[in-house]
Amino acid sequence: MLRFVKKYSAKTDRAILSSPSLPVSINGIGGWRRIEERLNSLLYRYIFLILFIFIVPIALTSCQSAPPPTKTCQACHAIIFDKNHSLACHLCHGGVSPAADERAAHQEMIARPAAPGHWREGCGGCHEKEVSAVQQSSHLTLDGYQRLRHRYGGKPVSGIDHIPIYSEPKTTAELADDLLRRRCLRCHLFYAGEDYAASKHGLGCAACHMRRQNGKMTSHQFAAPSDQECLACHYGNRVGADYYGLFQHDLPPDYATPFPPAAEPAFGIESHQLIPDIHQRRGLACIDCHRGGELMATDDGKASCAVCHDPALLATRLPTGVSKKDGGFLFTSHDGAVHPLPTLRHPAHEQYGKSVSCQVCHAQWAFDDDGLYAIRIDHDDWQEWRPLMRQGITELDHLLQDVFLSGKNPGPAVMSDPFTGERRPGFWLLAYGQRRWENIRTARIAGKLVVV
Repeated sequence: MLRFVKKYSAKTDRAILSSPSLPVSINGIGGWRRIEERLNSLLYRYIFLILFIFIVPIALTSCQSAPPPTKTCQACHAIIFDKNHSLACHLCHGGVSPAADERAAHQEMIARPAAPGHWREGCGGCHEKEVSAVQQSSHLTLDGYQRLRHRYGGKPVSGIDHIPIYSEPKTTAELADDLLRRRCLRCHLFYAGEDYAASKHGLGCAACHMRRQNGKMTSHQFAAPSDQECLACHYGNRVGADYYGLFQHDLPPDYATPFPPAAEPAFGIESHQLIPDIHQRRGLACIDCHRGGELMATDDGKASCAVCHDPALLATRLPTGVSKKDGGFLFTSHDGAVHPLPTLRHPAHEQYGKSVSCQVCHAQWAFDDDGLYAIRIDHDDWQEWRPLMRQGITELDHLLQDVFLSGKNPGPAVMSDPFTGERRPGFWLLAYGQRRWENIRTARIAGKLVVV
């Protein structure tokens, strides 16, 4: 028990705290100071003990009752949505939001909900009609492959992702299946495209509806397809590239430009710039003619020249974007621009309109890849294939350039399957007898003269 004790020295007049158990020495000023220091120390200990007993339990109770810190997805991912998709991230991507940390947030998360394997859950909740219909569209089915399989003895399959896999194909039918899986069918909604600046795209719905630049997604906003999204698949000497006047160079370097570009070609292989289509020069985009109903198979509408230019058809039905004015017709494109719409007037249309396709007369040039060769390589003696060093397939271009330009050992001859990502023995090269555009080849098919 502490008590006040009045003690005075001759030289100081100071009251101090004292205790019966503490010896008190007042011999000089130094003695008084030592006693004061010991008493002060003891007082601080008592004060600390009182604080520990009463204050700390209160603090601990407060900590236990406070909720754990939580964050939403946008705390880490600064994303701007378009007005139609301003939704909570987990509604499409799964996962947990809000969550205490990244690990908790990413549990059972779907990175690409628009991909064919997830689009029923990711997009179908709001777009059920479109998701159901697109599974029958040529953009997903690429149904032309069935003709090649049938030609070489392949049995029918339910879809391109069910083409059989062969590690060591032996028959012609098995080789055709391996060619299709690993070389030909690389432009489909299951695959994100080749790793070039302009050919990378999303999966499923995102392939057409999300913007990319230099291979990377530029925003999370969904939009109608631009020509850039179309060209991410429709490049090379295929329908679409000709709309922009692009004709791919021949593969051997002797037939390419003698001055290689400083940057890698946007589509893997350089292209000649020929005259673009008249519609492109007038400012029309691909989707001005090829509407969503056609592309996603949600209706029976299909683009044709006659639908917009035949006055007899226009008299019965005006297609989307077409209107009448002053005895003629106008076309309003998706960007709001208004174009006078010419109609068929030349007497040749009346005479040949049903027996000759429009392109036979109106095409200014056409793809003419004469003599296509598909070559499977299973050995490591590749020197004779040096002229085919550029293939427009990212992994093959890197592989062959390592061999022919860097002198690196590329290892075994392997190539990936874009459907599964699996690398299997052997790789496929394409070669052409010649690639020309000057002569437009025609043939009569089903009684009609067409460009082939």
